[in-house]
Amino acid sequence: MTNHANVTSVGREAIADHDRIRQEIELTRSALAELDVTAPHPHDFERVSTRLRDLAGRLRSHFRAEETASLHERLQDVLTVAAEVELTRLREEHSTLLAELEQAEKESRRCTPLSAVRLHRDVGTLLVSLERHEAAENELMAQAFGVV
Repeated sequence: MTNHANVTSVGREAIADHDRIRQEIELTRSALAELDVTAPHPHDFERVSTRLRDLAGRLRSHFRAEETASLHERLQDVLTVAAEVELTRLREEHSTLLAELEQAEKESRRCTPLSAVRLHRDVGTLLVSLERHEAAENELMAQAFGVV
């Protein structure tokens, strides 16, 4: 049987980490907003690259913690079948999100106007996907444990 107090504590920690991820997303979005697509400056590319690396590092650690702390397995103990399907989808999304971040970081090192256009297009979409991913995980934890 799952210890509800322990799971709730783990859930609160995961939600706090989601808040830190949201902060990283905002920092990345701000760096991207400063990247001019017509005459991009190498310094602006470096800022975007740094933000993308930092965000990817935070997410790697976060995803690993979710998977190794067995948060997903603990959630499965108390979720409905439909919510379990959503949880599985979210877990499978981890590797895709990281791969997209790594690709964007590589693009940020090209330092060309075309790279700036691609970054604005792709990273903007990716950041929205990350926000949706973390919000969906929060919703599942709220359903399971009443933590928000």
